[in-house]
Amino acid sequence: MADIKILMMGGRRSGKSSILASMIHQLSNNVDLCTKYIQITPYGGEDGTAIPLEEKRNNLVSFIEKKPTGSHYLVDFNPDDKFNKYYFKAKIPKPEGGTYRGNVKIEIVDCPGECFDTPKAKDNVHAEFDAKIAELSKHAQQSDIFLIIVDTPYLMDSKSDSGKFMTVNRPDSIKKFIQENVAFARNDDYKKVIFVPVKCEKWRNNLDEVSKKLQEPNYFGNLMDFLDADQRWSYSVIPALTAGSIEFSEFGDPFLTKLAQEKCSRLGNSPLYRMADGSIKTLKKEEVIVDGEHKVLFPYYSWFVNKDKKYEPENCDQIGLHVWRFVVYKTKINREHSSFPAWLTGFPTISRLEELVRNMEQGGLLKDTEKGIVNIRKIETT
Repeated sequence: MADIKILMMGGRRSGKSSILASMIHQLSNNVDLCTKYIQITPYGGEDGTAIPLEEKRNNLVSFIEKKPTGSHYLVDFNPDDKFNKYYFKAKIPKPEGGTYRGNVKIEIVDCPGECFDTPKAKDNVHAEFDAKIAELSKHAQQSDIFLIIVDTPYLMDSKSDSGKFMTVNRPDSIKKFIQENVAFARNDDYKKVIFVPVKCEKWRNNLDEVSKKLQEPNYFGNLMDFLDADQRWSYSVIPALTAGSIEFSEFGDPFLTKLAQEKCSRLGNSPLYRMADGSIKTLKKEEVIVDGEHKVLFPYYSWFVNKDKKYEPENCDQIGLHVWRFVVYKTKINREHSSFPAWLTGFPTISRLEELVRNMEQGGLLKDTEKGIVNIRKIETT
């Protein structure tokens, strides 16, 4: 059984599992972090339900390495409508080498974006939707930390607007769900929300603007107002570059070729169409149809371009480090009401864990500013 449970939410195809893969890559490749402060690594989980993240990372790397620099393409990693579980262990290194024998088991539940859609009228679809909501509610009641993954192109691109953002990212549905399904055990209980705008490569030099716009009322500002009304909520914004070199290029109207059902978008008013693999074809109007199934859920296809041949995610590690800081300080506060949790057996003292967190902050490993990161309410430092 997991010691810490995290619920990850967001719209369909927002890139939830990809950001976890990049988070682990950054955390495990930071030698200073792993030898002095904390090691967070994936593992299979006791019930065998963990989904491996290595495949996700390999998919990203494959796009970077195999696609020519400057090529455009669609990214679609066959999303599913299931609840996926990812398991991690956190261990603390000893100053003399090795690690303390204790470990914290962390479970992240990735809920399908369909949970925040409006259910269709058919009875069997309603039943399936209700079952998903019931499972989502169960996970929410067991969680203290909530990751909200945001599709940044629909936040920042000029072809989008607040209406299209809401269609894709579902801020009102997520707010309503949190209001109705998350409760506090005591007046001094605490919970954490981390907003993670992903696919931020195009705005790498304007990440402060990404965070600022996310806080506006037409985006996630209303949810943040709800969190502000209760001092037990802590929340932050961490814009992330999911892969570093795969950059959002543009939105395109969604079409399919009639015969082969190949995805494509028209280039301006010309007879040229960009295919999913980046190739260009000349097609007649009668040879294509609107991708109606996609259009119901997304206004556009999102086209990406390779800018470099390097897989270099940024800020993804901060998600894990913000989670860990919250766990340490919540554990410290809770000691007034109960004995320390079992996972602390074999760990350094809670004071030592707190000291390590402060050292990460002072050494620039754990950030509350820079690159668009905003820790809006730091309950964990009180």
